[in-house]
Amino acid sequence: MHVLHRNNIVDVFVWVDDSLPKQLPNPKGGRPAKLLVSETVTILLFSSLTAPQKLLKNIWRWVQTNHQEDFNLPAYSKFIEHCHKALPALLWLLERTLERDAPICFMDSTMLQVCKLIRAERHRVARSIAAFGKNWQG
Repeated sequence: MHVLHRNNIVDVFVWVDDSLPKQLPNPKGGRPAKLLVSETVTILLFSSLTAPQKLLKNIWRWVQTNHQEDFNLPAYSKFIEHCHKALPALLWLLERTLERDAPICFMDSTMLQVCKLIRAERHRVARSIAAFGKNWQG
């Protein structure tokens, strides 16, 4: 079993940068972006492989804490914009790398509260189920 270490992020970046089509300069001109698309894809891939995060804020903090010298990290709001811009490149890379017959699907595992059991104590019908549902945490 292979284990990824902190310094393997450079290897992941080289693979991502070589695999993705080269990024064209900004057609509108202006200041170049702090993060390249290949750097953003590397951050998202490497963080999901080594320290799975649920939120982009946690990924941003993880990069700020562990890889600040590796990337020129922008402010959080700009990092979110970079992640949204890099999503098509990430999907393109995953489609080229993963199994060809299986479609790529993303699943949100955030738990949604369907109903509130406000009157659970006053229910007469299915009282045992309502009391069970109130104490059940999922």
